[in-house]
Order: sequence, then C-alpha cells, then structure tokens
Amino acid sequence: MAEEEKSLSVLESIKLDDYRIGNAQAVVYDRRKADLFPTGFLSQLYFSFLGNRYNKREGTGILEVMLCGFSDLSHDSVVQLFLRTPLVILGVWEDDKFNAAGIAFPTIMIGAGEEERACYAGYGYQRKWWGSAEQEVLTLLGLSILFQEMGLQAVHGVRFAENDLTAKYMQRFGFKDVCTMPSQMTRKGKLVPGVVSTLDRATFESTVERMVLEAYQAKKSA
Repeated sequence: MAEEEKSLSVLESIKLDDYRIGNAQAVVYDRRKADLFPTGFLSQLYFSFLGNRYNKREGTGILEVMLCGFSDLSHDSVVQLFLRTPLVILGVWEDDKFNAAGIAFPTIMIGAGEEERACYAGYGYQRKWWGSAEQEVLTLLGLSILFQEMGLQAVHGVRFAENDLTAKYMQRFGFKDVCTMPSQMTRKGKLVPGVVSTLDRATFESTVERMVLEAYQAKKSA
C-alpha cells in the first residue's frame, strides 16, 4: 500500500504561490533580477524611507524606528546594510511593475543546523502604505518567507519602549512581549530601554490559518 502523501503546511502552501496573495508579494532582493530591482534600487529604497514619522519634512524618523539602535543612518551606511542582509522586499504589483512598499530583514541569526534556528528581525513601510489594505497581507508574507526560507522556529524583535503602534500591530500576527531591557540600545547617542518580543512558528502558522479563513469567509459573505 502506497504511503499517504503528507499534507502541506500553510507556509509550504504560501511558498508554492511564490509568497504572493493577490497583487501583494514578498521577494528576496537579488540585484541580478534587473526586471524587479533595476540599477539604483537600494538607493531609491533608502530615500523612500526618509522623512519624519508624523509629517513630510526631511528627517530620519522612519529609518530611526525601523533600524532602532543603529547610530549611522546615512545613505551609504544603510545601503551597505541592505547589501549584506538577506533583504525581503514587500511589494505590490501594478500591471507588470513591482512597487516596493516595505522591507523585512533578519538582523541576528541564532542557532545552528536546519531545525534549531531563530533570528531577530526588523521591518518597515513607506509612509504611503501605512494602514493600507495591502500592509497586513505584506507583513504576513514577509514573516512567511522568513520562517520558511530560513527554517526558523522563532522570530524575535526589539523596539523602542514608546513604540506602541508597532506593539499593537505585530500582536495581530502572534508576537508577545517578553521583557523590557534597560540600556538595551542607543538613540541619538543615549542608552535607552528596548522591548523584546517573540513569535514562535506554531503560533504564526495558526495565526496565518485563522487570517486566511477570516478572509475567505468575508469574501464569501460579501
């Protein structure tokens, strides 16, 4: 009797769809893919994140929160960081054009082997995509690609203690705060506290299944 085929996990199913749902897709940056990432793409990405968090004046407020703890947020420093990091581009297709809306990226890898791995990671979106219908889908896809392609059992995050918006947003995907560490990172040359949060693979898979089911039910009843 032939062995029963193993059913695919929800993350394996998302991978089969190339981490794409509708017009939203998560893609690992590869400068050899010139059709997606033309010359100067990372510079354009950097400048798209400039600006204050709450208004359109020049500033590094968005970068400061996204790359919390980094002391040098200059163009060359950030682009070099992007180049040496497995950068996940979170984008939206408009006709045949892939438009970057945000990024997700690991900062510290933990563990060894194929089954005992975790990482610290960060994410960020351009202002125009904040609160958009695509943002939640893109975040789900970004986390999916990190968990699945890197074989992670957990993803951890660190944020500034006053960043309540990120805390509430990431709770939707199953992240839970673990602790607040004093003098955990620097901000404008000063040591400041950092809040550590974590999301394990099983919790995320359950969250994805729930969100997909809710989306299906909403579409069915529309």
